[in-house]
Amino acid sequence: IRKLLAVETLGSVTIICTDKTGTLTEGKMKVSETDFSDQERSFLAMCLCNNLSDSTEIAIWDHLKESSFNPQQVFDQNQRIAEIPFSSNHKFMTVVCSVNHQNLLLVKGAPEILLKMSDLAKNEKEALLAKMDEWADRGLKILGLAFQTVSETETINIKTLPRLEWGGLIGLWDPPRQEVKDALQVAKQAGIKVKVVTGDYRGTAEKIMEFLNLKPGPNQVMEGLELESLDDQELKARISEIILFSRVTPSQKLRIVKTLQELGEIVAMTGDGVNDAPALK
Repeated sequence: IRKLLAVETLGSVTIICTDKTGTLTEGKMKVSETDFSDQERSFLAMCLCNNLSDSTEIAIWDHLKESSFNPQQVFDQNQRIAEIPFSSNHKFMTVVCSVNHQNLLLVKGAPEILLKMSDLAKNEKEALLAKMDEWADRGLKILGLAFQTVSETETINIKTLPRLEWGGLIGLWDPPRQEVKDALQVAKQAGIKVKVVTGDYRGTAEKIMEFLNLKPGPNQVMEGLELESLDDQELKARISEIILFSRVTPSQKLRIVKTLQELGEIVAMTGDGVNDAPALK
């Protein structure tokens, strides 16, 4: 503790806003489900659209090795030409690699967003959304994979991405931390409310909260898109009843904390991801 005032403020906390991945959960990912419509291209996306930058990407890499696929060899053999890094705002990562003398655009990210960018028929999208809900109901973190062949001259940015061909889904299991259930109980007994603020899929977050005896009701969940549509007064009127904010951006996490502070709450924020940084600050 650098400032003694922080201890005094901590004793006055009325609300804890917590991230999910790595905070409520162990952050130890393992691929437990896959559903590929094109396994070859999906494996390429898992390998080439991967910077081994976090536990999710490392788990995907490990899964490839367990599947008798040599990700390091494939990564070294296929040159990366361009990259759009993952961002908590657009929620996917994109690379263009030279594969078999073609420029292959590969995407990995939030499946519901990739589905909107793909050319699948309506019934195919509905079947995949149903599968996502089924996996989320088991607490799995879900990623989508997609691809497209692009011309050599094409420069990629968020606004000019082509329509995508669907690759598949990956479901990862990240177990809840054993000690969290007790910590939540202590907070509750102390009269502190807990709100989960996460960039993850709604169903996955709801299931993890259920494991921790914090299951939200239907009116206690708000997604990033709905939050974006509310003005400050509307958010102030709703925020007290919400205990799960899902698919939120870093700036929305900050807005949630600021709104609670404006309502007179003393807010503690905890999280370990770069998307928590603005709100933590």
